Amino acid sequence: MAEPIELGLSRGPVYDQTAVEFARLRENLVDSGVVELVNGLLEEGPNALAIVMERMDNPSTRQGVENLARFLGLAGQLDPEILIGVQAGLREGAAEVRRAGTPKLSELMRSLADPKVRKGIAIGLAMLRGLGGGSR
Repeated sequence: MAEPIELGLSRGPVYDQTAVEFARLRENLVDSGVVELVNGLLEEGPNALAIVMERMDNPSTRQGVENLARFLGLAGQLDPEILIGVQAGLREGAAEVRRAGTPKLSELMRSLADPKVRKGIAIGLAMLRGLGGGSR
C-alpha cells in the first residue's frame, strides 16, 4: 500500500483555526442559499449564465448597477470623519423619530443656539445647493 505524501504541514493552532473558519464559511454559504444557487447554476451548464444575464439585461438593473458604482465612487472619495458625522446624525435622527410627540416651535428655536445644530443646518443647505445646481 502507498504511503501518504508528507507535505510538512503542521496541524497546530493555525491549522485548527483555519479549519474552524472554513467550517463557519461553509455553514454561512449553505444557510444563505449561496451553495444551492451556485449548484443550480453549475447543474444547468453553460446556458445558466446566459439565462441570468438575459434576466438582468433591463433598464432597471442597469440603472441599479450604475447607481451602485457611483455610490461606491463617492464613498471612496469621502473622508471617514465625514461618514462618522453622517452616522451620528442618522442615529440621532432615528432617536427623534422614535420620540413621542412633536417638538414645540419654541424648542426648535432654542435648538438653534446649539453650534452643532447650526453647523448641521449649514451642511444641509450646502447639500441642497449642490442638489439644486446638479438638477436638470
